Amino acid sequence: MNPKCFYSTLLILFWIPGILFSQTSCEDSLKNKLLHDSLKIYSLKKILPYFSIDDRITQIQETKSDISGFKIGINYTEKYVFGVGFYSLLSPEKSIVPVSKNKPDTFTISVKMKYFTFFYHQIMLRKKHFELQIPVEIGMGNVQFLHKKKNNSALVDNKTSSIVPFGLGVKSILKPFPHAGIFVFLGVRIIRDKPQYPFNLSGGFSALGIYINLLKINRDIKYYCIKKTNYKKRVKKCH
Repeated sequence: MNPKCFYSTLLILFWIPGILFSQTSCEDSLKNKLLHDSLKIYSLKKILPYFSIDDRITQIQETKSDISGFKIGINYTEKYVFGVGFYSLLSPEKSIVPVSKNKPDTFTISVKMKYFTFFYHQIMLRKKHFELQIPVEIGMGNVQFLHKKKNNSALVDNKTSSIVPFGLGVKSILKPFPHAGIFVFLGVRIIRDKPQYPFNLSGGFSALGIYINLLKINRDIKYYCIKKTNYKKRVKKCH
């Protein structure tokens, strides 16, 4: 055999496995790093920020009313949510009441209500497409009664009472999509107060809204748009 041919054959036999081993080692290293990054991104977080907007439909004096507000707080270990909420009656409630049986005069009472609450949500069940929470809240606030004559709208009286609202309910979240869904909130509002006028501010309420999983969106952006894109680019450089 020609010596040059013999040495060339040996060189090829040793060189090709080295290249193959180098490519395999490079890809395995990158794959292990991607796995490590994914575990870190999707791992359970102890403390996360929480924000929610509520528009609660309720009845005051047999009239449909909207109590709107928002909540800010902390989601601890993705099982317990607690924080502070702020709410107000969107449009003042009005009621026409006779002054007395002997007088035909009537007047209107406008009600303005604002309060804040300390809230706690216990996440009882969490599945891929369904979540169940038990919200509890208690707070303080005030309700203002504006007493006006109906005929000339003259202000007769203006009184304010302190209130201590307490709420308990059930919140269900349907998640047909990984990042979004619909939530239904049913609850009872109990207000301990001494109203100057015959208004019952306690009662049931319901809320229907859109659920957006910002945590899931943030995690997927980090993994698919950043980590996995970089992984594919670096794998091409291995070849």
